[in-house]
Amino acid sequence: MAAQVVEALVARFPCLRPRFYDPQGQIHRHISALVNGTSIQFRRGWSTPVADGDEVILLPPVGGG
Repeated sequence: MAAQVVEALVARFPCLRPRFYDPQGQIHRHISALVNGTSIQFRRGWSTPVADGDEVILLPPVGGG
């Protein structure tokens, strides 16, 4: 699942925890993710399956002006 990718990343790099998780331990709602180029919001959200070899992109919020 896409959520497991975030869990594995944070397990390897604990300093990223505040960037991905809120104080209640939920993935921040402003984090976007794509699996093989498709947004997880159009699939099963953070329950979207991820297989070996899939490309996962995690996107923090971006602002500009």
